[in-house]
Amino acid sequence: MGIEENKEVVRIFMERFGQGDNSAVDELMTEDFVLHGLRYGGGNFGKDILKKTNEGGHIAFPDYSMTTFDMIAEGDRVMSITKRTGTHTGEFVGISPTGNTVMIYRFWMCRIENGKIAEMWGMDDTLGQFQQLGVLPSDAEFIRAYINSL
Repeated sequence: MGIEENKEVVRIFMERFGQGDNSAVDELMTEDFVLHGLRYGGGNFGKDILKKTNEGGHIAFPDYSMTTFDMIAEGDRVMSITKRTGTHTGEFVGISPTGNTVMIYRFWMCRIENGKIAEMWGMDDTLGQFQQLGVLPSDAEFIRAYINSL
């Protein structure tokens, strides 16, 4: 497959996954797919964890959607930058619904193998998400507190 075909696989996956369509995981990922957990202590996860996180995200943020706005590809790698938005109306990691709308950026690097995603490295703005939910101080509040502590 060429670079444009690889980008299309990732684009379709991101669109369907962002809509809560977990069948995209089975259809567009290899059987031995690995999600490299950059945020989760460096662990590696399979398709089952990816599906569970997507289900949980759509329970907590029912209108959750992802929009891909940039992709860069070389060889069998595709880098995708997406914007994820949703309104917090369901429980999320023990946080009661706030009604806050959250918008974060997500960076994904995918390795394509025979027309399917074989590996994925992902990084979300998790800190920004919790700040927008009001459970962590904003950047400005943190900076003020830090300066006041000096």
